[in-house]
Amino acid sequence: MALQDEKQEGQVYKLIALDLDGTLTNDEKKVTSHTVDVLHRAVQKGAAIALVSGRPTLGIGHVAAALSLDKIGGYILAYNGGHSLDCRTGGDIYKAQFPRDCIQEAVDFARRYQIAIVSYDDTGIVTEGPMDEYVAHEAYNNSIPAKQVPDLPAYLSYPFVKMVLCGDPKKIDMLEPIMSEHFKGRLDIYRAESIYLEIMPLGIKKSAGLQRLMDVLHIGREELLACGDAHNDLPMMELAGLSVAMENAYDNVKAAADYITRSNNDDGVAYAIQKFVLDEQRV
Repeated sequence: MALQDEKQEGQVYKLIALDLDGTLTNDEKKVTSHTVDVLHRAVQKGAAIALVSGRPTLGIGHVAAALSLDKIGGYILAYNGGHSLDCRTGGDIYKAQFPRDCIQEAVDFARRYQIAIVSYDDTGIVTEGPMDEYVAHEAYNNSIPAKQVPDLPAYLSYPFVKMVLCGDPKKIDMLEPIMSEHFKGRLDIYRAESIYLEIMPLGIKKSAGLQRLMDVLHIGREELLACGDAHNDLPMMELAGLSVAMENAYDNVKAAADYITRSNNDDGVAYAIQKFVLDEQRV
């Protein structure tokens, strides 16, 4: 898409969808006070905020709290839209379930290729191991602990949404087409960061989660502004009336965006919202 400097005449964005890592949060995994202020002013003007991330729900809660979404209103779409909830009420809007007949097969891939596979419980990350740098990175990304269990399929006796392979990018590159073909029609397999391979229930992606929320809120796609930086942000950016890529985004994400803002370390989300939602054209 061609870059667009100005929004369409009179266009109002009623829903602002924000990826977290590499987008809303800086490299220290923080949201700056300036960005918080801009988001609050956008809400005062009538926009709703949705935090849309591949992170588990537990890994998004502290970001929602930093934005006071429990008080001003807003939404969490965790697991790439696999679990959506209302921050003000704490009630679920939608929650997918990982198919139980695929758990063992997914773990078998990890065992065969000696790569870590993780899922999540109410306290944090769970994995058979190895407890390596890639699992540590996932724990850091989410600000939650990781623990090792002896038998992951046996441990996952409760309903859950997502599994993730965490490992060397070359091994992830190799496994992505193999697993995509093996689970075709049963699971969706796709990349987030280069070291992660997301293993999701069929049809779970950011755009589908946002569409469910938009249906509830009676918001059209032309009223959606979405900001992202990574491959798994492309579906929601394609859905949005205005798609914004961060300056630090992957090249294919920039190519798909309507507008490229500043980087995640330079309040890029705030800059885009000031420009397109608050009409502060001098920024």
